[in-house]
Amino acid sequence: MSALLGAALATTEMPLGRCNYAKVVGGRQGITVYKAHSVGSPRVARLRRGTTVYVCDEFRREDGSDRWVEVRFKNARHPCFAKSEGIEMGKARFCQAGWTQENYIEVLSG
Repeated sequence: MSALLGAALATTEMPLGRCNYAKVVGGRQGITVYKAHSVGSPRVARLRRGTTVYVCDEFRREDGSDRWVEVRFKNARHPCFAKSEGIEMGKARFCQAGWTQENYIEVLSG
């Protein structure tokens, strides 16, 4: 990674070992979850407002212009054994994972 690109990007990680319990609150018709923190990335899923997710990581540009969270959630192929206080990272690996814009998610624990 070039020094210029590295200086433009910043990643902040959640506390080691736990993902925070959260709900989808944005998007009138649901939100799109992407494979990476970019709308140009392949789509992973669409989630309805009110869907439970677990926030495990976040990405922000240093200038604050781009704010994404990595979410984990259950679907037909990925059970997600979690509780309202969050989920341990070891268990989060069983959940479907993807990235969505931070303003669509409300963190309720952590």
